[in-house]
This record gives sequence, C-alpha cells and structure tokens, in this order.
Amino acid sequence: PENIYDNIQFSRLCWEPIYRYLDGIKNIYFAPAGVLYNIGLESLLAPDGEGYMSERYNLYRVSSTRELAVHSDSSRHRKRNAVIYGGIDYQATADHTIDSVLEITEHKSSSVGVLRDLRGAMHGIDYLPGSKIEAENIVRILKGKNDSSKTQLFIGSEGTESSFKYISGKDVGIIHVSTHGFYNTVSDDASLISDFYQLQDNEDKVLTRSGLLLAGAENTMLCDSLPDSHNDGILTALEISTLDLRTLDLVTLSACQTAQGNITGDGVFGLQRGFKKAGVNSILMSLWKVDDEATCLLMTEFYRHWMNGKTKRDALELAKEEVRFHKEKGWDNPKYWAAFILLDGLD
Repeated sequence: PENIYDNIQFSRLCWEPIYRYLDGIKNIYFAPAGVLYNIGLESLLAPDGEGYMSERYNLYRVSSTRELAVHSDSSRHRKRNAVIYGGIDYQATADHTIDSVLEITEHKSSSVGVLRDLRGAMHGIDYLPGSKIEAENIVRILKGKNDSSKTQLFIGSEGTESSFKYISGKDVGIIHVSTHGFYNTVSDDASLISDFYQLQDNEDKVLTRSGLLLAGAENTMLCDSLPDSHNDGILTALEISTLDLRTLDLVTLSACQTAQGNITGDGVFGLQRGFKKAGVNSILMSLWKVDDEATCLLMTEFYRHWMNGKTKRDALELAKEEVRFHKEKGWDNPKYWAAFILLDGLD
C-alpha cells in the first residue's frame, strides 16, 4: 500500500472531487469509509502535485463525525500516569516471565483460536532492538515533562499480558506499546471453532484475529499443548475490548498493521475497535509493516513534540518530517513514515 503515496493519479482520485471547495480552508475532518480506512489519506500528494496534503492542510481522522460534537479538550491527560512497553522478550517461558501483578482474576479469556492460525504462519518472532531504545527514550521524555505523574516501563520479560490487563480501571492517561502486531485475514470461521468461540457473536470472532504480541508469545505459539491462560502473551482485540480504559487519552501502537482489521459498515473491526470499545480517546497506529529503526525515531520525536506543547496531530506530522528528511538514512520514501495514522486526535 505504501506505493500509492507518490502516485498523483491516485491522489487526484481521492481528493480532487472536493478540492475546489477547499479555498480558504485549513482544517479538514474526515471519517473514512470502505477501503479508505486502509489508506493514509493524510499523507497523499496534493492533487496539484505540490507537496503532500498534510503539508497544506490540518487533516483530522475521526472514527465518526459525532466526535466533533462530543469532543472536549483532553490536554489535562498529559499529566497523568503513563505505561510504556518495549524490548519484549517473546521467548520468555512461564517460569521466567516476570509479572508485576501477582494475582489477576478478571478478564481471563483463551487465545486458542488465534494461536492455531498464528502457529502455522509464524516460525519464531524477531526481537526488536529499536523498540527497547524507543521505549527508554519515551520514558525519559515523559519523566522530564510529567514530574507529578508516574511513568512505568515494562521491558523484556516484564512486558506480560497480565500486566497490561492490570491497567484496566487504573488512572493511566498514556499507553505506548512497541512490539509486533498481527492481523489475521482468515475468513473461514471454521478454523476458529471451539467451545469458547461458539458462545461469541460475529464481532467477537473478528476481534480475535488482530492483536499484540507480548512476553512469552513465541513460547506459547510453539509449544505442543496450547495454554489456557490469561498471560499467554497473545493479547487480542477482543480481550482489550473487555477492559476499562476510559481514563486513557492516547494509546500508541508502535507495531506493524495495528490499524488493520475487517472493514464493515461500522468501521474497522480490529485493534482500534477493541481499544475504542474499552473507552480510549485517541489511537496512534500503523497501516503496514514498519521499519524498526525509522519507527524508533518517529515515535521519539512524536512524544518530544507532544510533550513540548504541540497537538497530537502537529506532533505526528513534525515527527514524520524528522524521518522523511533524515539525510543519513535516506528515509524519504513514504514506506518509512506514512504508515502511522492518528484516530480521534483532535487536541
């Protein structure tokens, strides 16, 4: 999909029908539909070929135009507690997984169906060295600006599924997760049949096909017997949807394909659906597989600009420019910077 971002014909197809109405307009709020959910309309070329749309307009992606009526300034959340995940140890065993939460009795659900699908598709999960650097950079930035708040880092074998679920109902304003994401496009529900899935409706089935990989995920996928545990390292969108994350201003999913999902008339049924059902205000996520090193720079710069008083949208665009104009790396190709989109980031 990243190949379309320098294609002027595609840009004209998307933007030219309304371009003549934009004289004197600076802010554009849009709710995508259909396949446009999977396209970073913000980063397309302007129809006249003079730069990108994001350089000329302030484009705001919203889950629904209703957001414009109900939105209230959430800048106060910047002083709230933050939880950061990075440098995850996917090979951690149950014995070596470090859990900061000793006992969790809620939100237990099996990942058995998605494990069946992932085991056939994945043969080992690559460690992401950039994600550790990224997480540590963000912690330093947040601690420097959020003196009155607590910033907690979960790294290596500490980055467990149960530690994430423990956030439910807590006073946390920011979650950043730097890891592998997955979106399983299997359309045949027969592969997901189990006693657990027979009790779920169609939306719940779809929400098991996308998620995040946390500590121990590889060990879980490669073991002979599938675990029945709330801490198997496979955090699905369905499991996320059961949490109470209403205090969260921003969730950043610094991982591959975290914006993907089944496109329906009600939106994208994937990770973003799970987090929105849990009550999250805004989500920063990706449309395709992203470069580890370029993403590390983009995320570091995003938080630096945001914590220095920029809006989320402006901070993201400035971070994309940092990557795009990085002369030593040659990251000007949109595949390095255009994947990340911000949903409902109105402040």
